[in-house]
Amino acid sequence: RLTSMISLSISLDELNERIPDFYYFRDYLRRGDIVQQELKPHNLVPILLDATRFLEEFAAIRRVDVVLQFNQRDNISVLCHKNSLNRAFHNLLHNAIKYSWNKGQDRQPWVNVRLEKKGDNVEIIIENWGVPIRREELETGLVFQFGKRGRESEDRGRSGTGIGLYDAQDIITKHGGTLRVTSEPTFGNLPDIYTNPFITRALITLPVAK
Repeated sequence: RLTSMISLSISLDELNERIPDFYYFRDYLRRGDIVQQELKPHNLVPILLDATRFLEEFAAIRRVDVVLQFNQRDNISVLCHKNSLNRAFHNLLHNAIKYSWNKGQDRQPWVNVRLEKKGDNVEIIIENWGVPIRREELETGLVFQFGKRGRESEDRGRSGTGIGLYDAQDIITKHGGTLRVTSEPTFGNLPDIYTNPFITRALITLPVAK
């Protein structure tokens, strides 16, 4: 009975980890074209918060501490298709949580989310400490290609579709913004040694509504 209960618990954890993937893939299949003329002004902050709250249970299962480093009462208006932008944030947050380091670390894995208005743009940074992305995969843009996953992404059996970054970049570009991803070694580790955790950042820039 104990063995069965442990197996059931593991199965439930695996199911809970895959639920966000299921919802995302459903929304991706239902997506419509983003038409520039149909974009409407929305406060960016609640959209980002909604994506974060949806992934709270997933973060708890992964034992990842998601830290929001911005004023949740801010009102930063952007012209957007609300559901599509929510999906882009969901992709990037889900990746950050999923690939956070959990190999016997001394501190709890973490994801930092920052948001700052800079002139005519707003910058969102989603940062985690964890599984590296290889330099050549970033330089060639491989991780932004449809169906492609980085070599290190299967660390500890992490599942994935290879669609998330492709979709996020497509959405953000169609909103007149940019998405850039960096992955750098920490604590003086060499840049080509991928057995150690890296700091990976997704940097999103979007134009503020006039």
